[in-house]
Amino acid sequence: MGRPLLVFSAVCAVGMSGEAGAHEPDPVEEAGITSSIVAACPGQAALVASASRDFHEQERRPETLAAYEQLAKCAKAVAIVHVRIGHLQLEARNFAAAEKSYRTAVGLEPNLSNKLGLLEALTRQEKPDADALYAELARYDGNRDDIWANLAYVAFHRNDVPFMRKASAKAIALDTKWWQPWFTAAIAEAFQHSGIRSLEFT
Repeated sequence: MGRPLLVFSAVCAVGMSGEAGAHEPDPVEEAGITSSIVAACPGQAALVASASRDFHEQERRPETLAAYEQLAKCAKAVAIVHVRIGHLQLEARNFAAAEKSYRTAVGLEPNLSNKLGLLEALTRQEKPDADALYAELARYDGNRDDIWANLAYVAFHRNDVPFMRKASAKAIALDTKWWQPWFTAAIAEAFQHSGIRSLEFT
């Protein structure tokens, strides 16, 4: 039992620190995002570019949030603006505000990624209406590593160890670049071998 608990302690120290690490955005996708925001906000190209850069480099988070909130005034119909606001609010642990942002994004574009953001915001507030959305998204059977990574992380916060194990394994098998599946896979391993049945995390 000692080894899994040591692994568990070590991975918690890394995982709960919140250091996700920066990832290079897809240049074609980011160009499309930039164009859609600039089209909605003429004259704000410089702000859009700086907000995008800071968002992906994970720098100046309060300033980045403020920039996207400013852009949301003119790009209110552009879903990705609300997605990024919701993401930054989740990072800041402002879960109620994140829920509102992701609900707006889902209303504009009800895709899997946006629904996952909403699910995390609901789960972190322990809201009952998270259950139906979780059941819906847990039926996912595709091959997007980012979807599996986020499902594993939500399963972790819901204490759903079997699905956390499954989603982590799927993401890792798809050669994910995200840190969450390695963290959740180690947590699932610790649960399996240590006899721990439930843990509370903040």
